[in-house]
Amino acid sequence: MSWRISSLNPWNWWPGSGGDTAHKTEINLEELAGDIDDVLIGLFRSIDSMHSTTLNHMFQLKQFNENIAEENRGPASGIKYSVKCLKDAESSLWHNRNMVLKVFERIKEESQNTKSSIRDQMSQTFNYLEEDDIPEDYSGINDNDESTQQSQKTENLQQPQIIENLEKRVSDLEKQINEPKQEFTIVSSDINVQMYHSKDSTVVTDVIEQLQKQLIQSEKLLKFTPCAKPESAQPDVPLLIMCLNSSRLGTDALRAIKGISDSKRTALIVVQYKEAHALSSSLSKQILSETEFKTLGGIFDIAYTKDQGLYACEMNTQAITDIISFIKQF
Repeated sequence: MSWRISSLNPWNWWPGSGGDTAHKTEINLEELAGDIDDVLIGLFRSIDSMHSTTLNHMFQLKQFNENIAEENRGPASGIKYSVKCLKDAESSLWHNRNMVLKVFERIKEESQNTKSSIRDQMSQTFNYLEEDDIPEDYSGINDNDESTQQSQKTENLQQPQIIENLEKRVSDLEKQINEPKQEFTIVSSDINVQMYHSKDSTVVTDVIEQLQKQLIQSEKLLKFTPCAKPESAQPDVPLLIMCLNSSRLGTDALRAIKGISDSKRTALIVVQYKEAHALSSSLSKQILSETEFKTLGGIFDIAYTKDQGLYACEMNTQAITDIISFIKQF
C-alpha cells in the first residue's frame, strides 16, 4: 500500500510519537521565544539605567555649579566637583556597558539555541512521515473522503510554514544583535577658534595663554589658532579679539577691532587689568554703544592682574561660560 503525505495527518493518528513531538516542538519554541523576550527586556532596562545615571550626574553638576556662582567660591572647587561627577558617571556607564554586552551575548546564544532546536525538531518530526514507519493496521483515513484529505493536506502544509516563520524570526534577531555594535561609535572633531590681538605685550600674551587653558578645561575639543592680521582671518571660524583696557575703553576697543569684516563671528574680549574689589559693576557691552560694536557676536569682560593672573571671580566664571556658548554657535 502506498502512502502520500497529503493523504494523512501523522500528527493526529500517531499517539506518543508525531502528535507528542509536534506539541513538544510548539512548547519548546514558545519557551525559547519567551527567554529571548526576557533578555530584550533586560537590554532595554540597562540602556534606560545608563540614560538615567547620566541625567542624574549632569543635574547634580548643574546644581553644584549654580551654588558656586551664588557663593562666589571660584572655578577651582567647581572643576574639582565636575571631575568627580564625570568619573562617577563614567564608572556607572562602564558598568552598564558591560551589562549590555552580556545581554547581547545572551541574545546571540538564545538565538543560536532556538535555531538549533528548530532544526532538530524538524528532523525528528518529519522522520515520522517515512513510509516504513507507518503502521500497517492503520485504517482511520478514508482515501475517498476528499474533504478529509483536503483538510489534512492543509494542516500538513501549515507545519513547514510555521517553522519557516520561526526561522525568519531567529534570523531577524541575529541581525538586531549585530546592528547595535555599529551604533556605539562616537565621532568627535576639533572646534577651531582664532585668536587675534593688535598690540603685542607680555601681559596680552599671558592673558591669552591663561584664557585658552581655562576654556579648554571647559571644552576639551577647542583648538586655538593665532591670527596674524584681520585680513587673514578665516570667515567660517569664530574669532576672539583681545583688548587690553589700559586707557579709554572706547579708544582701546576701536583700535582692537580695526580691519575686522565678519563681525557676527567675532567676539571682543576686554581685559580688565584690576583686582576684584576695583572691578566696575558696568560691563563693557553696556558702555560700548557705537555701531561698530553692536554688530559683534559678543563682548565679554575678563579680570586679570600680574600677580594673580586670570583669577577666580564671578566675572571670569561668567565669561568662560559665555565665550564657550558663543563659540558653539558656529
